[in-house]
Amino acid sequence: MKPNFLCLGLIMRDILVCGVDELPSHWEQTLVADHILSDTGGGAANSARTLGRLGAPVALSGRLGADAFGQAILADLAADHVDAGPVCVDEQSSSGVAVALVRGDGKRCFTTVRGANSRYCARDLASIPWEQYGFVHINGFFQFPALEPDLPDLLCRARRAGCVISFDTASWDATGRWYQRIRPFAQWIDYFFANEAQLAQLTHCDRPDQAADFLMRDGVKQVIAKRGEAGSIRFCAGQPPVSVPAFPVDAVDTTGAGDSFDAAYLYGVSRGWQPRDCARFANTVAGSNCARAGATAGVPDLETALRLCRAHYGPDTAL
Repeated sequence: MKPNFLCLGLIMRDILVCGVDELPSHWEQTLVADHILSDTGGGAANSARTLGRLGAPVALSGRLGADAFGQAILADLAADHVDAGPVCVDEQSSSGVAVALVRGDGKRCFTTVRGANSRYCARDLASIPWEQYGFVHINGFFQFPALEPDLPDLLCRARRAGCVISFDTASWDATGRWYQRIRPFAQWIDYFFANEAQLAQLTHCDRPDQAADFLMRDGVKQVIAKRGEAGSIRFCAGQPPVSVPAFPVDAVDTTGAGDSFDAAYLYGVSRGWQPRDCARFANTVAGSNCARAGATAGVPDLETALRLCRAHYGPDTAL
């Protein structure tokens, strides 16, 4: 199994307004926040930066605008050893921007401008050497609609090249179509990551196990349900569920936690770890990420992540 990763999809510049404990009751209201910060975000970029920080060879494919935000994003990717060669710089669009209001307990809500992400399409992937990658991770799917018609064919090509394919919506579907948009390529997905709210919207099932059964009937190989403070559960047909409790942390900001979970779990898969150990490691990386404000600011390096994981989950964690 080739350890090289390609993350494709959503790239944003996040502007986080931290310490906002209530939403406005009317448009004239002024909110008071503690502080504001700007960092690279977007599901695909967050997963790529996490993998880079863990020492995995990773490239990123997506679209940026030819603006100051785009330049800042490229600098952040370089700092985390992410190959941005496949990223398209769009002279006709601005970079995507997400403005988040972050509560004191780390919960957040977003207002987004898709920008160049709206123009990300199959043409941007025409020269991708699929055979060079062992893993292809699609993240933020609902935010780049121009790629949707061609994604089934692209993933078929990636599978023929031997790639392991993973997927995370990482966002809400403003069109309300949800799973109708995913069903045409569900059969190519090896690892389907989603939180409980997304699973319920996608499948109309109340429980994660029911949602997993729904997805696996359409050909998804494994479903990993991310449950926040309750940890995670992995489902695979013919095998018992693997439930792992969360890594304890005083959350400052949950932005990017799910994306870093995906990356850390896939890192474990690439190393041949068992599902329980992949989940323990992913919970550790995602939990650590929540301890600092920013989509990847709290992601630890590999040595630190391994040490924290073993210290919490015990010496039987075979990493």
